[in-house]
Amino acid sequence: MLLKKIGIFGGSFNPIHIGHLIIAEYFFVQQNLDKVIFVPTYISPFKKDQTKQIADEDRLAMVKLITDNDERFEFDDFEIESKCVSYTYNTVKHIKSRYTESELTLLIGFDNLPDLHQWYEFEKLAKLVTFCVACRKSDSPINEKKPSLGATVRLNFLNSPNIEISSSRIREAAKSGEAFRYMLHPAVFEYVKSKKLYF
Repeated sequence: MLLKKIGIFGGSFNPIHIGHLIIAEYFFVQQNLDKVIFVPTYISPFKKDQTKQIADEDRLAMVKLITDNDERFEFDDFEIESKCVSYTYNTVKHIKSRYTESELTLLIGFDNLPDLHQWYEFEKLAKLVTFCVACRKSDSPINEKKPSLGATVRLNFLNSPNIEISSSRIREAAKSGEAFRYMLHPAVFEYVKSKKLYF
């Protein structure tokens, strides 16, 4: 079956949590997508802050637990398998090679908007995707952040709820013995517990 509209959702997913899933579902519904592809980013083993880092394979496994149980979602391990920090343009180009006939929509954070035009190969990237900016009620007015991107850049906005869940909060909760079960999908929570991740 031809997937006409595909959304791309990149992140460290360390771990993937309920907030990510809520955003992904809003993304899927509001942008009328046929599929959302989660792309876990590669994290260098030489990165300075390693105190809360886990293996790339574990982050990918947790994403797979989500995508295996929801036909709207899938994953792409391009960045992890590349074993290097990948520019978004390279990742999008890879996904476009898999889905040559599909329209691609790239989800970005509101904080990315001011510097978007400075991204690597921005003009080429803009020809391949529609940008979808995740906005919350607490974010500044759009015009304060929106740079001059040019008439050819396709830009949409995703209205999503404020979600007070973050991967760093979950890692800290696990480390300190605080509750975090319901911040995660049940399968992901069981994986974290069984592998003793973040503890």
